[in-house]
Amino acid sequence: ATSASVVGSLSSAMTRFDVTRSPDAAQLNRLKQYLFDNNVTNKLAIRIHRNAKFTLQQHRKQVPESEITVLTLISTSLQVELHYELNMPILRHHPLFERYA
Repeated sequence: ATSASVVGSLSSAMTRFDVTRSPDAAQLNRLKQYLFDNNVTNKLAIRIHRNAKFTLQQHRKQVPESEITVLTLISTSLQVELHYELNMPILRHHPLFERYA
């Protein structure tokens, strides 16, 4: 019985650590609870959970420039170069700019 309670405590502590380590995990756990509390079918709940997880991952990869406050501290010329490098691949394929590339 003692080893079972140790394993249970350890498992619970690891779960709490994982949730505190990742705000996304906490949001996803709240979503799961919400879906369960509202009797959403398993099939739909799984689809919703997968989509939410994917969306959170994509959002982490595509942080808006406005959230990177240190970029406001770099020189204007470096900001211009950064914007050029970020936007040029998109503009290069636009029909209006294709002729001039």
